[in-house]
Amino acid sequence: MAEVEAPDAVGLTAERVNCPERERMQQGKADILKAIAHPVRLSIVEMLGERERCACEIGDAFPCDRTTVSKHLAVLKSLGVIEDRKEGLYIHYRLRMTCLLPFLACLERVVRIGACECEKEE
Repeated sequence: MAEVEAPDAVGLTAERVNCPERERMQQGKADILKAIAHPVRLSIVEMLGERERCACEIGDAFPCDRTTVSKHLAVLKSLGVIEDRKEGLYIHYRLRMTCLLPFLACLERVVRIGACECEKEE
């Protein structure tokens, strides 16, 4: 009897892992994870998870200069993690990828208590 390779958690077999479309998808996911891996950008995501905020309010929350915060916002926006809207002279940002919030909450539990409780929910 021939051995059949079992699909992984997202339904991929080894034959599909190396296809160009899959490589592009993996790179896109890696880019988003790298973007939120920076402490300032991670804090921005968590702030915007609470509510929409003005760029000036976000800038005031960090000890770095506003130009640096602006660059962090641009990185998150370019990847679709956040989005903005202009209101007069002000730019307001909001979290677009709200699905990150449960993921970040899980990570916080792992860091705090050393365990993920997500398995209990299944």
